[in-house]
Amino acid sequence: MTVLWFLFFIPAFIAIAWGLMILFKRGESLIAQRLLAGALLTGGVVIVCYSQGLRPGQENVHWDDIAFYVVVMAVIPLYYLAIRRLTTLRGIQLRDFFIFAAPAVITVFGTVSLYVFDYEHGYLFSRVFIGFYSAAVLLWSYTAIRSYHRLLSEYCSTVENTSVRSLKQLTIAGIAVIPMALILIAASHNPKWVLLTALIIVLLSALIFAAGYVIYGLRFTAANLQRRLAEYDELERKSSPSPMSAEGAYERCLESLSTAIAGKVFLDPDLTLVMLAEKINTNRTYLSNAIHLTYGKTFSDFVNHLRIQYALSQMRTMHEKKEEILAKDLAELCGYSNNTSFYRAFVRETGLTPKKWMTDYLK
Repeated sequence: MTVLWFLFFIPAFIAIAWGLMILFKRGESLIAQRLLAGALLTGGVVIVCYSQGLRPGQENVHWDDIAFYVVVMAVIPLYYLAIRRLTTLRGIQLRDFFIFAAPAVITVFGTVSLYVFDYEHGYLFSRVFIGFYSAAVLLWSYTAIRSYHRLLSEYCSTVENTSVRSLKQLTIAGIAVIPMALILIAASHNPKWVLLTALIIVLLSALIFAAGYVIYGLRFTAANLQRRLAEYDELERKSSPSPMSAEGAYERCLESLSTAIAGKVFLDPDLTLVMLAEKINTNRTYLSNAIHLTYGKTFSDFVNHLRIQYALSQMRTMHEKKEEILAKDLAELCGYSNNTSFYRAFVRETGLTPKKWMTDYLK
């Protein structure tokens, strides 16, 4: 197996290259991106350290132990802090840095166990701690991203234009890395599993490349949302008193909302709750509550419902005129920036794909 140690430099190089590109990218670099860049750079070093344990003459140095402890001391905490920065309006708090306490305890226990128990039991003891800790952090991250998705759905009409989907994919990929890493460790120490080791290294390389691509492209975070809301609240405070206190304000809000809907305001692909509130001369909190109470939907669900209903009416009209119905044209016509967002919203609303709906209802 020692002949394959150099293959580990492929995923290591990819991780380090993406880390440096993200760290020194032109223009604004988000704090969360820099934290994730640090995780990628550290991950590259971890892979190199692990590969050294497979080199001839290096058998007496516990490189795999070093690699595991670097992961738990640096990579996992950096990922945790990045997700906090990306998904919470409060940003990183002082208490969040206690995430480094758990790795310190694990490392101490793992190191002590190597001397208290025999090496094999100590090895297993430390890996179990690290595995549970890593899985717990990643699962928490996924939960935080889902909460962030719900938050965005209250303000943005098209959530797909934000970082939510890519973050979910990245976290799921991170969860998938744990069993992949365990298989790789087992395979790399067995001379009979050379092909399996090479295959997992290729998969790991692809996964790291995809993670780097996602991280490099992050643009919208909870901090951006907080900044936008703060700017709007400041303008609102300087403007006329809120219509919430006026008699019949709720009815007037719904009437103005109906007028805006009749004017097809929902076809704006960049429509947000703040923009709609400005158009109908109310505040975002009052408008959000009105949509919840009247329609039982979040802002995002409400707008997408209107868009898909509009799409259905356009499809019927085009069918009657015997015009060709193309998903790309429909997506753009109905306020979606891409076909994927339109397709996903269409299935959520109707339970059918656009093609299946046309087959069933346009006969």
